[in-house]
Amino acid sequence: MPDKKIINEVPQHNDLSDYILKKYNYYTTSISGGKAKLIELEFDEIQRHFLSTWNNIYNVTKPTPKDVEINIKKLIEEQPDIIALTLAICRTDNCFLFDRFKRFLEFVIKPLDDMGGRIEVISIPHVQAGFLYMTAAVFSLYYESWEILTKLLTKKFEWYYQSGRPLFSYGFDLEYFFHSEALKRGAHNTHDFYREELGKTEISLTTGIYGENLLDIYLQAQMLMCIKAAQLIEIGENVHVWADFGRFYKKRVIKIIDRIYADEDYAKGVLKGFDESSQTFITNLNGRLKIIRQKFWGGTNYFWDSVSFWEPR
Repeated sequence: MPDKKIINEVPQHNDLSDYILKKYNYYTTSISGGKAKLIELEFDEIQRHFLSTWNNIYNVTKPTPKDVEINIKKLIEEQPDIIALTLAICRTDNCFLFDRFKRFLEFVIKPLDDMGGRIEVISIPHVQAGFLYMTAAVFSLYYESWEILTKLLTKKFEWYYQSGRPLFSYGFDLEYFFHSEALKRGAHNTHDFYREELGKTEISLTTGIYGENLLDIYLQAQMLMCIKAAQLIEIGENVHVWADFGRFYKKRVIKIIDRIYADEDYAKGVLKGFDESSQTFITNLNGRLKIIRQKFWGGTNYFWDSVSFWEPR
């Protein structure tokens, strides 16, 4: 049973948390001051830094399947600039920078021609990309940055698998983000890992979200992805997403449905990615929850503990 009381300990400062906060403040101030084009240029250095960090891990550390998770954490933690910039893009709801952010994730998951070895090892960057995708989803929802959240729910990402021809998938349906070989293809393991990383001092001191509040907003973002996937199935698209929110008590996610029902302004924003009114969304909700239970749940030993049916109070 994964849903248990979380201790809401106030995070303490360290050098890395101070660095991320400083960069976040610089990015948000610059973007809100009309310098988004200048900040976009930072992606060039961020991309170079990713390559040098990953090449150092791969060629110098030479990870084995036994220490993959340690090196995933190392890859993420040694690139604090992209974490700070991801948070800043969400905070400012900047669509211009989102497009460059998306291209960066596509670069991270694109196979390098000269890299071979165990699939668990060469898949390590996939987890970093998925982590950044979920970071953007969680904090665009938290900051009510509806343009960014809409893009995360509606844009397809380019990726490659055993071919030179590209595939295109929604982020929440992208195998590399949530079923990486590096984490043994387990979506539940992957979401646990992402939540653990987001809850670390280095990020929570910038966002101000940790403990119970972080878990709730994470599960709400993940539920929205599942409902979006169910909507796509209704119109005949072939998508699949693991309903991780189903492992947790419904009290953690039902509050966002209640707010969509009661707050029209909030509903207009959060439902942009569904292209539906709140009335249409609520009318279709229980049918989509049924699709989620039938198609997006199973394969593990967990019991469904979340919302199965919703009605107004």
